Amino acid sequence: MQTSKFHFLNFFVIALVTFLLAAFLTTFWFQLFGDFPAPLVWLNVILYLMLYRRPTEAVLEIYLIGFLLSAAYSAQPIGIIWLVFFVLFSIVYSVKTRFFWPGPRYFFFASMATTTLYHIVFVLTSQVLESNPSGALLGQRIVEVIFTGLVSIPTFLVMEKWDRISADELANEAATQTNTGAVE
Repeated sequence: MQTSKFHFLNFFVIALVTFLLAAFLTTFWFQLFGDFPAPLVWLNVILYLMLYRRPTEAVLEIYLIGFLLSAAYSAQPIGIIWLVFFVLFSIVYSVKTRFFWPGPRYFFFASMATTTLYHIVFVLTSQVLESNPSGALLGQRIVEVIFTGLVSIPTFLVMEKWDRISADELANEAATQTNTGAVE
């Protein structure tokens, strides 16, 4: 029972911290750096969940984070955000089952690829489903991909440390999966 309490706490602490991090990046970042695009640190958190959580848990937490971000920080409809997250999860999980090695190097490359994919899927989804679609904003999106990649390793290290501190056995078990999906 104690483990489930910690697991439940871990679940909501990650969602809360992601929410607060997004708050910082949508308010203070622009006070410090003007119109320079902020890194999508919340997307790195979502990527960590995709890679280091069981699929059901990852989807639930990703959708919760999507709901929180949509409700507070985005003008995008929740349906589009959830659709983009579902497509991202499907692709990342598919790649993860084929080849995966735990560690910051893999996470860095996965972050760059996932951020690029996020922008592509987001723009395409917006173009297809919205009457007033999001623009390509190529320069801004490239800077976001680079910055998100740069903050991916610190994000990975903090998330990994949190998993150790919170002694989340399910997260640690999911992190030991090999590329076949079997637990060692």
